[in-house]
Amino acid sequence: MTLKFLHVSGLFLDSPFQGLPYLPFEAAPSLRNASIQYLDKLVNLAIFEHVEFVLIAGNITKGVNFGLRGAHFFVEALKRLDSAGIRAVFLPGKEEVESVHGFYFGQLPQLAHKIPMGSTDVFAFETEDSRVVIHPLFDPECRPSLVEGALNIALVSPIYGADLKGLESAFDYVAGPDVRSRRLGFDEPGPHGAVVVEVDDSKSVHVRREDIDVVDFRDVHVSCSDLESLDQLVSVAGTRVPRESGKHVYMRLILEGRTRLANEFEGTAIRDLIQALNSQTEDPVVHWVACRNEIKPPLDAKDLEDPLAQAISRCAELFIEDPGRASKAAYVERAKERLIGLLKEAK
Repeated sequence: MTLKFLHVSGLFLDSPFQGLPYLPFEAAPSLRNASIQYLDKLVNLAIFEHVEFVLIAGNITKGVNFGLRGAHFFVEALKRLDSAGIRAVFLPGKEEVESVHGFYFGQLPQLAHKIPMGSTDVFAFETEDSRVVIHPLFDPECRPSLVEGALNIALVSPIYGADLKGLESAFDYVAGPDVRSRRLGFDEPGPHGAVVVEVDDSKSVHVRREDIDVVDFRDVHVSCSDLESLDQLVSVAGTRVPRESGKHVYMRLILEGRTRLANEFEGTAIRDLIQALNSQTEDPVVHWVACRNEIKPPLDAKDLEDPLAQAISRCAELFIEDPGRASKAAYVERAKERLIGLLKEAK
């Protein structure tokens, strides 16, 4: 390999997490320090991989929430990268305030290259074996001119606002803002946190995602159709706690199905439910923090007098009964067979 670099986005340094209405008090410190610990692991990864440079595609901060603590740790991270001979290049995102960054980052030209908001000027530099040209993209209307013989990389700001697929055929690599774009993401599949990019002699690009986040967010789906009490719900949900992952895990409960208990899951009942789940969770790094109520009341008898309504109801039950969440095609096939059978019975 002739060139290796790191691509990241969405650092959101020292920004408060949102969407966690039932966050236990004892779980708050781990979230408070999560972005700082992530930044430390990011620098460790860059040094371990011996990358030439690090690209940060926006959303380093959360606007005016970027305080002295976040600024301090970001500067220290840049110093560590600089000491290891690793260049850093970054641009602002949609939630960042230029004046704030001008104050902190304008003093660091020797540590990193900051691309100004809206700039179309390329940033070019030489590595041991390659010439690299970074093309900042803030506006989809921009038509950058590629540099022949160089490694042309598009560094895309979160304010770009357009599909990146069209860029992939033009550039050698597109560093988009979607590596770690959400500060709170339930059920994000696969490793996320940073992308290690290697370019070989033929300019073929090899991408490897590395999971360096220190927290994990997961959705837990529970069907309430066959449950008779809230205690039973707590018991069932408690069995869905993940095995040890080495991270703090934040769980969101998704309540589904049809039940006569539908009206009981409102207001303080949800809060009490989350508290009950947290009280029975033995693992100190697992926390129930949110709940989404999708429960519906049972269908009225008059609704089921219509054979078609019966068929539709049964098809919905098939989906709820499928604990493994079978593929969409398999579910549709089962539902279709059941629908045909019920319509024949109705005749």
